[in-house]
Amino acid sequence: MAQTRHDAVLGTLALQEGLNWYEGQQATDSETFKVYVSLDAFPGEDEAFATARTVFPTLVRAIRNAKEFARDRLLGLKNTTWLDSGETPISSEVFLKTLRLQSLAIYVDGDSEFNFTCGNLFAGHIVLVSWNKTEGFSDAIIAG
Repeated sequence: MAQTRHDAVLGTLALQEGLNWYEGQQATDSETFKVYVSLDAFPGEDEAFATARTVFPTLVRAIRNAKEFARDRLLGLKNTTWLDSGETPISSEVFLKTLRLQSLAIYVDGDSEFNFTCGNLFAGHIVLVSWNKTEGFSDAIIAG
């Protein structure tokens, strides 16, 4: 049986030993997504959860901003390089509506990644948006 931890902010998370992280699930009014708390490079679980607990509320409030950051970085690429034969360029609104938060990973020092599914915008690939406490959003890439 997997080791679990309950946290007032993060909910109940189960240890994924081979991956060295805890995994749980959260929901907002519009989305349900996985939450990962990485144990890599932390001196211990308590410290990892303390960091995650501190940044998690900020990250949840920033989901819409993460989508907008991805749009600002990737919509032009979609409309110039990733259009299928006969496909017309998509609007900003369509791009935003297509992004669905799949997971939120919280790493060392609160650095985090928003992992979005995006339908077939990028041939089934996902969109990753990186965030850190000092700079905010720092990158949006197509992955997978």
